[in-house]
Amino acid sequence: MSTRQRVRRGRPACAPHRTLVGFAALAMLAAPAAWADSGLVGDTTLGNSVTPLSEELRLRDAEGLGAESANHRTPTGFLQVAPYVFGEKTPLGDKGWVSRGSIEFGGFGVSGDRNAALWRTYRDVDRGGYLAGLSFEVENPKEGLFIEGKAGGIGYDDQYAGVSFGRHNGWKVSAFYNETPHVYTTTYRNLWDGVGTSNLTLRGSTGLVANGGPGATAATAYAALKAAVPNVPYSTLEVKRDKGGLRFEMQLTDAAELFVSLTNERRKGARPLGMTTGANGGTNDTIDIPESIDYDTTDVVAGLQWSNRRTSVNVRAAASLFRNHVDTLTVEDPLFVAPSVATGIASFPKARFALYPDNDMYNLKAEVAHSMPELARLRLTGVVSLTEMRQNAALIPSTLAPATVGGIAGGAWDTTDSLSRKNAKQRLDTQLVDLGAAFSPADGVDVRAKLRRFETRNKTPEYYACNPLTGQWGRLMNDGFAAPVINIPAYNALRCDLEAIRALGIVPTNANTNIAAVPYQYTQDNASAAAEWRFARTQTLNASLERETTKRENREYSRTHEDRLKVGYVNRNLGGGTLRASLEGAQRRGNTYNPDPYEEYYSASMGPEPTAGSLAGYLHTNGLMRKYDLADRDTSTLNLRFNTALAEDLDLMVTGQLREMKYPDSLFGRIGKQTQNSVNFDLNWQPTPRTSVFGFAAFQDGKLRQKNVQQTNSCTLGTTYNVWSNGQVLLPTAPAPAGATLVGTVTPTAANFLTVCGDAGATSPMWPSANAWSFEQKDRNSTFGIGGRHDFGPVRLDATYTWTEGVTKTRYQYGPGVNPNPTALGSGFPDMKIRQEALDANVMLPLTSKMTLRLMLRHERGKIRDWHYEGIAANPTPGPATGAQQQVYLDAGPQDYRVTAVGAFLQVAW
Repeated sequence: MSTRQRVRRGRPACAPHRTLVGFAALAMLAAPAAWADSGLVGDTTLGNSVTPLSEELRLRDAEGLGAESANHRTPTGFLQVAPYVFGEKTPLGDKGWVSRGSIEFGGFGVSGDRNAALWRTYRDVDRGGYLAGLSFEVENPKEGLFIEGKAGGIGYDDQYAGVSFGRHNGWKVSAFYNETPHVYTTTYRNLWDGVGTSNLTLRGSTGLVANGGPGATAATAYAALKAAVPNVPYSTLEVKRDKGGLRFEMQLTDAAELFVSLTNERRKGARPLGMTTGANGGTNDTIDIPESIDYDTTDVVAGLQWSNRRTSVNVRAAASLFRNHVDTLTVEDPLFVAPSVATGIASFPKARFALYPDNDMYNLKAEVAHSMPELARLRLTGVVSLTEMRQNAALIPSTLAPATVGGIAGGAWDTTDSLSRKNAKQRLDTQLVDLGAAFSPADGVDVRAKLRRFETRNKTPEYYACNPLTGQWGRLMNDGFAAPVINIPAYNALRCDLEAIRALGIVPTNANTNIAAVPYQYTQDNASAAAEWRFARTQTLNASLERETTKRENREYSRTHEDRLKVGYVNRNLGGGTLRASLEGAQRRGNTYNPDPYEEYYSASMGPEPTAGSLAGYLHTNGLMRKYDLADRDTSTLNLRFNTALAEDLDLMVTGQLREMKYPDSLFGRIGKQTQNSVNFDLNWQPTPRTSVFGFAAFQDGKLRQKNVQQTNSCTLGTTYNVWSNGQVLLPTAPAPAGATLVGTVTPTAANFLTVCGDAGATSPMWPSANAWSFEQKDRNSTFGIGGRHDFGPVRLDATYTWTEGVTKTRYQYGPGVNPNPTALGSGFPDMKIRQEALDANVMLPLTSKMTLRLMLRHERGKIRDWHYEGIAANPTPGPATGAQQQVYLDAGPQDYRVTAVGAFLQVAW
């Protein structure tokens, strides 16, 4: 029996969209605001890929903690390395100011595949002069004044700089700026001018013309592409992030502090974007275009912090403003698209995309904590956070050309007059309340409890996909090529009055047209309790229990609950080491699963079901499918961590995790069990204060399985289907499958079609079990590294070698009814592999007490085997000459590379 429910409600509270991108952007904003330090005060650590190499070989303090012996340890038992030397500060004049600092400058020589994308991503190391680092500290101890700063990579795409000044325990001003390059590809054949802007026009040098030119056919347009594309030289698509910020802090009193910060991040450049055009969702016509990126994000945060011996209060107000300077992208399309019968549009020379819309976020947050040590060391905490998110982008029409749908003139489908609203008017509010308590009822016993509620409220006004000029429901697709529009005169006459249309009792012409977007919102409650018992001087037991309850609107489960139990054990004196172990279990369940809760947002809800013909459009999904984020799930996790001193100068740490997730109620979707296991080994050897060696190895593997069933698009009332022994369900006129026998018949009617057709099975005309296919993916990742340092008297050496490899295996199984049966694929695609090796070495040669020569080496190589890009470099247009499949692949993907960078730098300290 199908669990499908057909629910009809009132008018849907929906919102418009500039394609689905507008809703996707707001949906991402619906998550709780996660403010990292980099968003509040600037990047917490300024630097680039050269910075670790520049700082690692500073002198160690011979009198610092850990220098008195080769095996001094931290309180947690790990070997301690002596701290770096910080030189004495030099007086500046006679006003009490002192300073110290250093500058390191020189240059790199780079050989090999230095243009490879994987080498250039997130760094800019190339031939020529280079400022490896500049740092300084200036202070007046008597007055408490200070100035400090650092910089590096100046003039390169990964440069950074930061400065702060103020009075200790009084006030402070900080400023920073950094850049980060993100290279997506260096093997892109660019056909357009205007990359990075809102308008891409075909380059005249390619000889290509939009839509293939006058009188073109699919064959002639594709022939032009086959001739032109291989001759286009490779170019780079990258996005550069520039980020800067200011922060002001002031100590108002001994108990109160005020801060204000402003940060701005700019992303500019382009990245590959797949574009499809024409019929069938564009599956036959594909090309990857350069998506223009021109974003600005400004974050403003102000807060007040107050505390005394027992109580602390933090209040913060924040605003985040996102601006996209290219919110609509228009592209001249070299692919041929035939004239549209549905809309009467004769040609499609251009395509248009709505990109991420401008949006604003405002947040007010208050935190309080209060201690009452006289009451079992009780500590109470509370958090209240209110957030409002808005976007009001101007909507765009669904086509660039005049169109006529269903023979009704005057629809103005190429203007915003065809929309029921001209702006998005989207608003989403969130509320968070988090209350906690911790106390110690007895010596050695600690207890914690927490209650948390997070809820989202979708306050976007309702919107209908209805043309107010004609009364037609639906929207044009693929720039007007397709028109899944409801065209019933009685509907049209009521001019978008949905309640009146439903009262007519007229069956819609199709049931699959989206008439509105689905407004999502939810409430999540968490209640948890935890306890820790130190039952011996070196041993501890801990346990926690949590229930998470989520209520959702317009989702398959309207309510789910997940129970989590965790028990742990710590032994700080087990065989001379420390063991930490925990076992976690979780179980997620829901109320009644409705596989299709979206009917009221489809045209199926506009009238009654037909009593004849096909009802395939009323079945939007296999009733046995379970969504991954909602499906019943059982999770178990074992965590182990053990560190010990194998000798006085040798440490070993081993960590491991075994995780398994089962989906007991999922016959389709994520099925069976998903596993993810990992183990890590770390060794640290410090035989002398001048020498240290380390090594590590990490291994991780995972496996998951998924299953689905191909729809046959057939559930015709009154038609008798033959059921065969191999799981196929076919019309009586279809030939018998080879080797199969007839086991029965089935006939869907208006009364039983949900039962007969709604779920996958051996007798379902819509989802026959012979059409099922399954997918299995296995991942394996391995990492190995070894390194160390040694002081040869005045000369110091540091070297590190790392090796990483990732392998992904995919395997498919197909039922005999999958059409066309992809037997050429065998059981799966070739394995995907990536391997990277890197060697870093530094030699420091002190020349004087203030000058040091540094020699650096970075050798890196990578191998990539990705079947997605196999053969593209040699044949970027693999479709048939007829143009039946105009497939154009302009990005040849990542390439194997081998690069060596050698640097020589002089460090001068003062």
